[in-house]
Amino acid sequence: MKKSFFTSGYGLGAIIFAAAAVILLPLRTVQFFTVLEDGTGFFSETNFGVYLLYAVFIAAVAAMLIIGISKRKVLNFAKNEFRSSGCAILSYVAAVGAVFDALNSFNLAAGLGIDGLSTVVFDEISPTQSILLGLEGIFAVLSAIFFVVIGAGLASGKSTEKSCRYLALVPVFWNIVRMVFRFTRTISYIRVSDLLFEMIMLIFLIAFFFAFAQVNSGINAKHIEWKVAAYGLCGALTALICFVPRFIVIISGNAEHLYSMSTAEYCDIATALFVIGTVLTRIGQKAEQ
Repeated sequence: MKKSFFTSGYGLGAIIFAAAAVILLPLRTVQFFTVLEDGTGFFSETNFGVYLLYAVFIAAVAAMLIIGISKRKVLNFAKNEFRSSGCAILSYVAAVGAVFDALNSFNLAAGLGIDGLSTVVFDEISPTQSILLGLEGIFAVLSAIFFVVIGAGLASGKSTEKSCRYLALVPVFWNIVRMVFRFTRTISYIRVSDLLFEMIMLIFLIAFFFAFAQVNSGINAKHIEWKVAAYGLCGALTALICFVPRFIVIISGNAEHLYSMSTAEYCDIATALFVIGTVLTRIGQKAEQ
């Protein structure tokens, strides 16, 4: 009898991901209305909720990584002629999210400001930042193309091993540029929790997309599947933390509670959905010999 996803493969890691999200998203949302300073993103006080936020997050990430490592020899990635309409839709959603990021990046680089949900405040965009934003926009457009190609392959059941061999690396460069841009902000990465979570998210997404490129193309892909699962869900969890609470704050009419240089970015939630769909449907356990 075929084992269910939750009793084989990376099932336990998926359960931990879901449990952590249920705890962390409401907790983080409450913090915007209680202990986070408007505009600066600093904690006005360090209460039990702050310690709980970091404790649950660290424990969940550590558990997902440990489970991934322990399963590194038994996990499998469904690659050849894999068909899934649901995953195809999520790929197209990720493409739309990348397009939004491209538009926002080009607007900021041109000094027009952004964005789709709330205004991000920059006193002045430096030449270096303008270049980085331009590169981010270019890589975001190319990433959108990548997601469309992946989506088309998932919809038709055709392999994207050859067509995406090099294109699959584009999201890696996109997220690297996004991270480098955040290093140009002369503020504390530790004290501003929004920025800290963004940096952690981007690190995991870079690792996920690099591993995805390996397994999808079959290049140095032996026992790499665990990285797709573990890095992917760690990045998705952090992306949800970065998007969902901010989105709730904005639609509730309290955008002033947000850190002035971080808003709810559509590409974060869109990428998170793509990652979740990939891990839940394409990561399984190798058939017993």
